[in-house]
Amino acid sequence: MQSSLQSIISKHQFSLPAVCLLSIAIWLLSPTKDVAMWEIPDYGLWYLLPASIQTGMLGRIMGLVFTSVIVYAMVEFSNSLVLLRVSSRMLSTTLAILMAICLCLHKFQPAHIVMFAMLLSYLFLFSSYQKPSPALSFTTHLFLSLASLVCPKMLLLVVPVWIFQIQLSALNFRSFIASLIAIATPYWFFFGFAVLTDRLDVFVEFFKDACDIIMPNADNIKENQVLACVFTAFTFILGAIHFVFTRSQDKLRQRTIYDIVMMHGIIVLIAFVFMPHCFNLLLGMLIVDASIIGGRFWVVTDNKFTNNLFVFQIILAGIIIALSINM
Repeated sequence: MQSSLQSIISKHQFSLPAVCLLSIAIWLLSPTKDVAMWEIPDYGLWYLLPASIQTGMLGRIMGLVFTSVIVYAMVEFSNSLVLLRVSSRMLSTTLAILMAICLCLHKFQPAHIVMFAMLLSYLFLFSSYQKPSPALSFTTHLFLSLASLVCPKMLLLVVPVWIFQIQLSALNFRSFIASLIAIATPYWFFFGFAVLTDRLDVFVEFFKDACDIIMPNADNIKENQVLACVFTAFTFILGAIHFVFTRSQDKLRQRTIYDIVMMHGIIVLIAFVFMPHCFNLLLGMLIVDASIIGGRFWVVTDNKFTNNLFVFQIILAGIIIALSINM
């Protein structure tokens, strides 16, 4: 029987390198007129980085380098946790495609730091399945806390992560205390740096700004961002719905991991309503979740309907990229 396009792309090892080369071409074609400037209350210590690495060609190269690191991290994430029943790079391929579509994420910005930290946090979190290890709990929350230095609102995910640890049978008193120490560690070093450099005001201002309540404001969101977000959300929802109806096909460990990814993605979708000013950052987080659960969908399905849907999504992705480049 002749293999479908979906089956060829989702299961062929060469798909990821091919998509990466295509993504680099799209990166080079993307417009440079959008300048990434970030509000201090929203993005913590990000303002300390020089503007030169966030804008222009250098900003685009930095964005491409960090995206490459994130895609590689997804490869290691998928291999380490053995999430798929067959050998496939589809999770990483889906991530590369979604990042290529989201032109608003092509320049170096806080979303890249948060996505990388989120993937590493996921890796240690899921590795703690039925192993309430203080070391794994510490590293899980450490990366979450490090991400909060450029986006203080990331600390809002601490409670959901504790709930995820309970789902994984990975939380006991020792691992809970380890998580508290991990959350405090980056801020302990931050405080030490502020004292030694006589910049205690920066430390105080960080927490003042982090506690500021910003009213939802979507005025600065552009059409290309909305198109990219809708496409990413569709990929996530499609994979989530399929998983709900076919969860029995996965082993208990894999089901628990996908359950957590799905719940995290739903939290991110809800956050779009209350924090539209963090649109790019939330979009980056949604891309990670959509890549995991959407990538699973394309690997485990292979019929006429899903193949047609796969072709439709490829065409739609091309249209979105073309429209975004010309906007």
